[in-house]
Amino acid sequence: KEETEEESGLYLTEASFITLLVTWLYSRLYLFPTHVIYSTIYESGTTCLPLCDDTLYTKAHCVLRVFLMVLVLLHVYWFGLFLKIVLKLLGGSKGHAAARDSYEGDS
Repeated sequence: KEETEEESGLYLTEASFITLLVTWLYSRLYLFPTHVIYSTIYESGTTCLPLCDDTLYTKAHCVLRVFLMVLVLLHVYWFGLFLKIVLKLLGGSKGHAAARDSYEGDS
């Protein structure tokens, strides 16, 4: 059986996508919030709780902590996009069409 251009490398692409989903879920949605952000809140030398501390270091630390939390929200959003692609692929869409619909929408 001769492979078409669309089928060549299909299994490698699927394996890479599954690996991406598993590693993204573990590293960015589990390890990052439970270790990195937890460490900045509870194990760091400074905290944002005493608002009377007016040093530049404390303010910068608080701002960077908020940025890390926003990054987690972005990780959740991007993982949701990946799951939309998975659902479209399981529904029978072709790979490129599923990704194009999820990322570009109606544009």
